[in-house]
Amino acid sequence: MRNYTLIFCLIIFSLDTLLWAKQDSPVDFHQLLQQTELQVAQAQTVNGLWRDTQQLVKQAKELFNAGKQQEAIALLHEAQSQAQLGYQQAIDQADKELVPSYLRQ
Repeated sequence: MRNYTLIFCLIIFSLDTLLWAKQDSPVDFHQLLQQTELQVAQAQTVNGLWRDTQQLVKQAKELFNAGKQQEAIALLHEAQSQAQLGYQQAIDQADKELVPSYLRQ
């Protein structure tokens, strides 16, 4: 049940990120980058950083430098979502026994 909840949240956050990036409200890339890097650092503190999150931030910087600001902002929003979800997942699973019972001795 928890896996379905996590997948559902991922889908919702992904759709929210896409919709957020398409809005015409001005978003400061550098401020968003700073917020994203803070959330990535927070996820790292609990070993909850997902595999592609830092790559998304790197790609966003490259896109911004290439003049593709809207695409860069969309990637930063996705990286923020991944950092938040990774942090929450690490907190939720901190007390769980991650080794299956058939592998325990």
